[in-house]
Amino acid sequence: MSELFFWSSNNLDVLRQCVDDFENNLFENDLSFCAKLNKRLIAFHSPKIVLQPGLTWSVYAREHYDLTHVQSVPGRRGTLIEHHILPDGTPWLVTPHWTSAFGFSSDDRGKIKDYALRAITA
Repeated sequence: MSELFFWSSNNLDVLRQCVDDFENNLFENDLSFCAKLNKRLIAFHSPKIVLQPGLTWSVYAREHYDLTHVQSVPGRRGTLIEHHILPDGTPWLVTPHWTSAFGFSSDDRGKIKDYALRAITA
């Protein structure tokens, strides 16, 4: 398990204060750095699936990992799952953040788990 972005903060505003020239450094340099290392980890470990919490970061994942969109699965409060695949065919699922998404339920977790299991065996 790794993170799309290796540094954390309480929220995006706090992170903006910590990163000089936030827009250029974070989105062009830092995410590229993290993607380079994550791609090496993914290639080494050959996971059956990649799960990414946080729909906000989906666009950056698509750009930095060369993902191909398969489908979006609706939930009670918008998108529940964005299903993508890596160039090697590995499923990559993006979901709302499990600990901070408003209204995220155990039913939502169950649906994601079931979908992930089907994606692995497809």
